[in-house]
Amino acid sequence: MGEYMQSVIVCRSCGRTIDKEFIYCPWCGTVLAEHEQGAELIQSAIDRLGPVQQKGCYGRIDRMETTLQQIEEDLSLFIARNDSRVT
Repeated sequence: MGEYMQSVIVCRSCGRTIDKEFIYCPWCGTVLAEHEQGAELIQSAIDRLGPVQQKGCYGRIDRMETTLQQIEEDLSLFIARNDSRVT
């Protein structure tokens, strides 16, 4: 039991026992005092990642629109050729 008690701490917000290695309390989400700087670094990385992900999504959407336009053009040509053969 002594080993277990050395590997856990009590959350200062909700009072539950949690692993010392956790950055956030899994029960209430409070940043643990020992990890506040690490949590700030993680949040900073997440904040920087948002615009990069959004730019990537817009790029994929643009490529999909270009592909769709090409498919529509190809389909129109195909239909026009088949219509001319039928008449």
